[in-house]
Amino acid sequence: MEHHQTLLRVANLTKSYGSKLVLNSINFDIIEGDVLGIIGISGAGKTTLLECLVGFTMPEQGDVLIASKSQMFGEQAFVSVKKQKNFRRYFGFAAQFPSFYNQLTVMENLEYFGSLYGLSKSTIKNNSEILINFVGLSGEGDTVAGTLSGGMQKRLDIACSLIHGPKILILDEPTADLDPISRKHMADLIKKINSQGTTVIIASHILQEMEQICRNVSILHDHRIQSSGTIEFLKHKRGARTLEGVFEAVVK
Repeated sequence: MEHHQTLLRVANLTKSYGSKLVLNSINFDIIEGDVLGIIGISGAGKTTLLECLVGFTMPEQGDVLIASKSQMFGEQAFVSVKKQKNFRRYFGFAAQFPSFYNQLTVMENLEYFGSLYGLSKSTIKNNSEILINFVGLSGEGDTVAGTLSGGMQKRLDIACSLIHGPKILILDEPTADLDPISRKHMADLIKKINSQGTTVIIASHILQEMEQICRNVSILHDHRIQSSGTIEFLKHKRGARTLEGVFEAVVK
């Protein structure tokens, strides 16, 4: 697949909880190799959207489509992720709150998550050793996860979500509750993951950080994607100097 091709397409995604509409006909594309930011105020539905992407939550309408290798009449072809065997392998998902086990060591957590994806013991061992160094946890393999600092716990969570080598890494508020230095380290880590060829989708309301990390953003407000594009394009379109200015113009 060439660069700049669409890897994932969100089509008419609609989700309610009871009578509460959360997402109303959401449409956007995710470009292969991109870092896409989904921004919105707290409660806008960012987490629900991410959960629909990875199949944790099923929408009432619409679908998430992944690019297939075939071409149809010169056009890219897409298939529903639900029709793909083991589609969850496409995704790594680090939720806002840690999903690793506090009482297990760093290495034991990675082994456990690797086993969930059916990886062989040798693959898990190899991937775990690479990831521990990659995310900046060298020397911490035998450390009990619950005793790590907040920033290190976030890095472990990301390592667990990368154990199976997903094409797409999805991060929900990856820098929430971190101190400024840990947030800087997290931003650097996300850029490093992306530079290895992984497509990254981040949901956040911390706009200054998103401006530093993301190439494209989609603004989720009032149940819909109100604006999408490169940060530079959106600044130009809204006559704003910062992403914060763009956001204020969209949600006012």
